[in-house]
Amino acid sequence: MNVHRFSLHDVPARPWKNHGGTTRELVSWPPGADLDTFAWRASVATISADGPFSQFPGVERTIMLLSGDGLRLRGTSTNHQLDTRGAPFRFDGASRLHCSLIAGPCTVLNIMTRRDRGATHLDVVTEPTTISATDGMVLIVRGDWQLASDSLTAGCGLWWTASPPQQRLQPSGGPGELALVRWEPR
Repeated sequence: MNVHRFSLHDVPARPWKNHGGTTRELVSWPPGADLDTFAWRASVATISADGPFSQFPGVERTIMLLSGDGLRLRGTSTNHQLDTRGAPFRFDGASRLHCSLIAGPCTVLNIMTRRDRGATHLDVVTEPTTISATDGMVLIVRGDWQLASDSLTAGCGLWWTASPPQQRLQPSGGPGELALVRWEPR
C-alpha cells in the first residue's frame, strides 16, 4: 500500500496561464504525469476572475465548490450555476465553457479523469465511513476527522494506490464533511 498525506497549506499554488486563478495539485496519477499524460488528477483551484475554462478533450471533469459564492459555467450545451457547497458537478472536459464568478473569488475541488484510462467517483461524506477503494483520495472539507490514531483537519487529506487504508474514518468533536474520490482504472 502506498499512502501519501497532504495539507493544502503545504501544496504550492501555481498560477494559471490566463492569470484567472491558481491551482494546488493534490495528486496526479501516474507520478510525474503532466496535464497531457495524467490518468486522473485532483486539485484545488482558486478562481479569481471571469474567463474561459481550459479544454481537456477525452477528459471527464467534476468540480465541487469549497468556498466563496460560486460561479456559473456557460457553453453551447451547458448553463450551470455552481453555488452550493458539497454539490459535485460533472461535465465533459472538451466543452468550450466560460466561467463567471457570482460574487468574488471562489475555491473548487477539481477532479479530472481520462475516459480511456478509467473512471473516478466523487462522494461527499458526512458520516463515519470505511475507505475501501483500491485507489483514491480523501480531502477534509469541514471539521476534524479521525483515521485510526491519526487526526485530519480541514484542508488536509491523503491519497493512496494499490490498496485502501481499510480503516474507519469518522468525524471527531462535531459535524464534518469530506470529499472521497475513488479511482477505477480500466
